[in-house]
Amino acid sequence: MKRFFPFIALAAVTVLSVFSCQQEPGGIRVSSISLSKSTLELTVGDQASLDATISPDNATNKKISWSSSKKSVATVTPDGIVDAVSAGTAFITATSEDSGVSAKCEITVKENVIIVTGEATHISCRNARFSGKVTLSQTTATNLSFGVLYSTSSDGFFSSATQLEATESDAENCFTVDSGVLEPETTYYYRSYAILNDEVSYGQIESFKTLALSSMIQTLDASDVYPKEATLNAMLDLTDCKYSSIEYGFELTLDGGQAKTITANNLADKAFSYRDETLSINTGYSYAAFVKLDDILYKGETKPFTTTAPPEPSLVDLGLSVKWASCNLGASKPTECGGYYQWAGTKDVSDTSIYLDHGNCPYYTGSDNVSGWTKYNTQSAYGTVDNKTVLEAKDDAAAVTLGGKWRIPTDEEWTELINTDNCSWTWKTIDGVNGYKVQSKKPGYTDNWIFLPAAGNRCYEYLITVGSHGGYWSSSLHTDYTRCAYGMSFDPIHVGRSYNNRYYGQSVRPVSE
Repeated sequence: MKRFFPFIALAAVTVLSVFSCQQEPGGIRVSSISLSKSTLELTVGDQASLDATISPDNATNKKISWSSSKKSVATVTPDGIVDAVSAGTAFITATSEDSGVSAKCEITVKENVIIVTGEATHISCRNARFSGKVTLSQTTATNLSFGVLYSTSSDGFFSSATQLEATESDAENCFTVDSGVLEPETTYYYRSYAILNDEVSYGQIESFKTLALSSMIQTLDASDVYPKEATLNAMLDLTDCKYSSIEYGFELTLDGGQAKTITANNLADKAFSYRDETLSINTGYSYAAFVKLDDILYKGETKPFTTTAPPEPSLVDLGLSVKWASCNLGASKPTECGGYYQWAGTKDVSDTSIYLDHGNCPYYTGSDNVSGWTKYNTQSAYGTVDNKTVLEAKDDAAAVTLGGKWRIPTDEEWTELINTDNCSWTWKTIDGVNGYKVQSKKPGYTDNWIFLPAAGNRCYEYLITVGSHGGYWSSSLHTDYTRCAYGMSFDPIHVGRSYNNRYYGQSVRPVSE
């Protein structure tokens, strides 16, 4: 911002019409006149006095007359009082009545500019509107510009100010100008300015405080929280916020994991929400609402919530060595897929923001995807040998989630269920869900059956083959390839015993004695 400093040029006093000082018949005549100023700068409405000095001091007739070359710019009284009338230039002349000698002062009259700093309005957490008024002594002016300077500094000169020039005003030169992007909950100082013919005038300094960020964006409590889903809620009030582009949604973080960004598109009545149905069972999350205006990100406070534990399933007696749960772990009915679990892992890893590989597999500390196992190992080439081949209760997702009477079935118990002498396996679609209806053939139990949905499985960042494949863990380690564990898998054509990498996320169907 340029600074213009008006100044008044003071020149040496000029003396015009010098004559020899001699006594004439009838008295001593005036030989010269000098004025107290040879140039004078005034503002319209100002008044100044000019003093005239007669030489010689003992002149007989000291009377002088005053005149203006342009009375529309400046006038002068018989006593040398100059009144500034309008912008422009005029010469004020003092003339001796005796000898006619004279002296001149050049008068420069500037426009009188009165600048008033108005009220700041439309204040939000990121914007405000400034106002001001420029009053001129004349109704028209050229080379006039005006606007507002603002800064977070209270320094009256605003050395680091932002300048906003107004582009429009009304007939009385009242104007408004919108701020740029401001910081929330911050005090700003501002003043109006006007520049006329390179001369700058300022209004008084005013201040205001932007609103808190919470006036625009708030994270509200999660609602309708269930084992694998919850509704994220937020308030978004864009009143008085200026922007060209907008994006809003949530940043959702699994406890101890990475955040994922969820974009919403249902803003209505200053609120928006998102229903996430891909959460993990009985798991802690935190989330924050956000809005991005013109690529500037604003975030609400962080709110925590925890998905609930699934209801305890009922027991189905198929006449076998164990009773089978009526639904998968994490499901509330037989046709729900339920959760996905790594072998020896007790946390649901349904959330695809959880990357599944050896690096986050329970009891793996190696780097080559083979060696480095610290538990459940019978081969020294794979790590520490402990000869544990069946999951302990603390590493059994069913036991941890549902309680001690429940557990993951062993390889032998799956083999018993797969045996077609014991049960029939029929590929069916129930309530729109593909899977196998497994019905007992044991006398006295033939009316009893369970449904195993084709829930697919989790690997890396993917959930795959849902609806066409089922993968279920056993609690039994593969003793030859201890980086793997046994389970059961199926598709519409084949059902059989299988094994898979321990870091895979697969379904669990609990059993009880």
